[in-house]
Amino acid sequence: MIKASSNSSTFSLSFYQRAVMVHVAFALLKIFFVFYGGTSLFFEEAQYWVWSKYPDLSYYSKPPLIAWVNYLVTGVLGDTEFSIRICAILCGFFIGIVIYRLSFSMFGNPRKAFWSSVLLIAFPYFWIISFFFTTDSLVTLFWVWALYAFHKAISGKPLHWIGTGLAVGLGMLSKYVMIFFWPLALVYIFFRARTHFTNPFLYLSILLSLIFLLPVVYWNYVHDWVTFKHVWALAGGGSGSGDLSFIRSFKQVLEFLGGQFGLWIIIFPIIILRGFREFFEGRLKGDNFYIIFFILPVASFFLILSLATRIEVNWTFFVLPPIAIYIAGNISGKQFPYYPRMALVCTLMILFFLIPIIAEVTNLPAKYNPMKRVIGWESMASELQGKLDAIDEPYQVVADSYQTASMLSFYLSDNPIVYSMSPGKRMNQFDLWRDEYGIEHEDMTTVFVGRNKLEDPFEYEIFGVPLDEMQVGIPYNSTEQESFVVVIYEHFKDFQLDASKAY
Repeated sequence: MIKASSNSSTFSLSFYQRAVMVHVAFALLKIFFVFYGGTSLFFEEAQYWVWSKYPDLSYYSKPPLIAWVNYLVTGVLGDTEFSIRICAILCGFFIGIVIYRLSFSMFGNPRKAFWSSVLLIAFPYFWIISFFFTTDSLVTLFWVWALYAFHKAISGKPLHWIGTGLAVGLGMLSKYVMIFFWPLALVYIFFRARTHFTNPFLYLSILLSLIFLLPVVYWNYVHDWVTFKHVWALAGGGSGSGDLSFIRSFKQVLEFLGGQFGLWIIIFPIIILRGFREFFEGRLKGDNFYIIFFILPVASFFLILSLATRIEVNWTFFVLPPIAIYIAGNISGKQFPYYPRMALVCTLMILFFLIPIIAEVTNLPAKYNPMKRVIGWESMASELQGKLDAIDEPYQVVADSYQTASMLSFYLSDNPIVYSMSPGKRMNQFDLWRDEYGIEHEDMTTVFVGRNKLEDPFEYEIFGVPLDEMQVGIPYNSTEQESFVVVIYEHFKDFQLDASKAY
């Protein structure tokens, strides 16, 4: 029998081993869910998988690491949902382990480190980044690794400056938000460890991390700095960004705050908000200050930015895991005993995996189903494939958005090239691939798939007269489905990309 006490002279598990076992169990549960949970890929996952079929130094909206990882893993395991999502599951596992290490490095308390690691599972945002393989999965892992290595480095362990540089560099190859790290780190050093400004390892670490950006910079140089234009547009710097209104800004701020509250603050709102208040009042001491310092400025930046533009709820995910360390230090002892804590974590974990079952059993309306965007695509693609098989001559498939194109590329038989043609929408990676994709076969039968029919002038200019029209659908439940128009044309005529198209 395994005893709970780590101090027993008989065989027992250390708190670190317990944390590893909890995260292994959570990983196995997610693997089971991949195969039997009834979810499709998220469209971002499918998009990054498509990118992996065209390895490059960078891509339109993101750095290249996620495509490189997909290229390696699917090259070994094949093009399956498991091959993609195992990467997110492993990221989640290692995030949990690094959080344990970071907490133990700070406080030297294995019990607190255990709860810091395990409490991650209680947060909805952690379920997302550890199940859906997006750039958030990678950048979050490298952010917490950078925090751990940086904490060790400024505590007098010089070799960890190398780890800090590697973590930040790989993070910047994952998602550009990693650039927040060095400005925050330098400000922290100024206030808490100023002697390190004379430490050459600090500057070598910064230089090491910047080397990782060289392929991205070169790629953007070749492609007219398109990523910088895209990021500037997302930050509200595009056309019309100055046309602000109080009502729109107020709605955007509420949307941002609501998303943050629902995905992490709601679990322990009093503790988290108290930590933020104590930070502003200057009452946070030691490593508690370290934790909040690397969260609150980033969250505040996006809150302010939401006045000017819409902020996606996931943009703050990468800085959030260390909040579990602060919370763990505030729920110890009699205030929140062992078994209620474990019951809370397990209950929240199980509820996540029960969502699809509950939705199916209750015939939950699509608008209330949080899994709406990741169900039914395989069924829809199968229905579409049956219609494509009836076409006797060679054909090509064109979709109305990069999201639909990516999902169809993954779920149609033999993973065909599906081109994204999105008139009136912002630019995307497919626009940079037009020459490589070969979507210029004017004599080839073309199948258009979209949520809406093309407008007549554009339709006749690009495709000519339609030969046939039908519909396919994504079934959300027994009574609802999202319909897609499928139109077969006799040819496809190349068109010029609008130079004024939004980034």
